[in-house]
Amino acid sequence: MRDVCEHRGALPPRYVHAMKCMVMVYCDDSLLDALPPGAFDTRMHACTKHADELRG
Repeated sequence: MRDVCEHRGALPPRYVHAMKCMVMVYCDDSLLDALPPGAFDTRMHACTKHADELRG
């Protein structure tokens, strides 16, 4: 990661490694509506549980 912003000079140390990744999520309402009742909540629970495990 570059330590220098082309327009403003050096970045403060706390910002040099601040972002590790970024995720963009697109939800198709018709696909979500097609899920059986409770399926979305079950899948989201598993996803957030896995994210918590990755954080440690």
